[in-house]
Amino acid sequence: MKPLLSKLRATPPPYADPTANSGLLGRGMDLALALLVFLLLGSAIDNWLGTKPLFIIVLATLALIGGGARIKYSYDESMRRHEQARAAENRSGGTR
Repeated sequence: MKPLLSKLRATPPPYADPTANSGLLGRGMDLALALLVFLLLGSAIDNWLGTKPLFIIVLATLALIGGGARIKYSYDESMRRHEQARAAENRSGGTR
C-alpha cells in the first residue's frame, strides 16, 4: 500500500499549480485595500471639513471605478496574450 500512496502524492493535482490563479487573490486584495484607504481618507477629509458623507462617497466611488478598470484592462491584456499564444500554436500545427 505504501508504494501506491507515494505514487499518488508524487504527481500534484492540476489545481495545485501556484501559477494557475494568475494573481486573482492579489487583485482582489489590491481592490479591497484601495477601497479601505480611500474610505479612511474620505472620512478624514469629511471630519476636517464637516461634510460628513460627501468625500466618503466620492472617494469610495473613485476607488471602485479605478479598481474595476484596472481589473478589466489586466484581464483584457491577459486574454490578448492568451489568444496570441493560441494563434501561434495553431499556426505551428500543435494541438492541445
